[in-house]
Amino acid sequence: LDHFASKDDLFEAILWQLWEQSQTVAPPVYGADTPLRAQLLVFLQGKMRLLGDAGFIELSRVAMAELVHAPDRAHGLLDRLSEKEEGLVHWVRDAQGDGRIRSDVESGHAVHQLQAMVKAFAFWPQLALGQPPLGTTEQQQVMRDCVDMFLGFCATQRGDAG
Repeated sequence: LDHFASKDDLFEAILWQLWEQSQTVAPPVYGADTPLRAQLLVFLQGKMRLLGDAGFIELSRVAMAELVHAPDRAHGLLDRLSEKEEGLVHWVRDAQGDGRIRSDVESGHAVHQLQAMVKAFAFWPQLALGQPPLGTTEQQQVMRDCVDMFLGFCATQRGDAG
């Protein structure tokens, strides 16, 4: 706290660092000729690296504790963290435009579902319960299961085919 003028400044610095770390996960770029499953797995590999980083989990833990005590303090920066998920929303919309994801699925809702499934295994237990990060085998299983569930609900017959 000695290096920051206030607790608010410290908290903002922590959230800014989380934002910077989240930027290391490249948003997916839709490929019309690439299987949807393969595209999502590549994206989730980057997400798993971030969620498996002990420093990211520790910063998230500090941020969450502060959010419980002062939720108004972080709304703007948390909105910026949420913006990072917009790349996957655009990916879903592109796949919908190509007829590979069902058009009646709301893109933001679908992305939230996928992210929530992944975080249920690879973020929340580590953040809230102090569980160790998932090993490589566990990460691969979670990614495959989550992508398969997501596509099982969202993909059209054309999307399943490739």
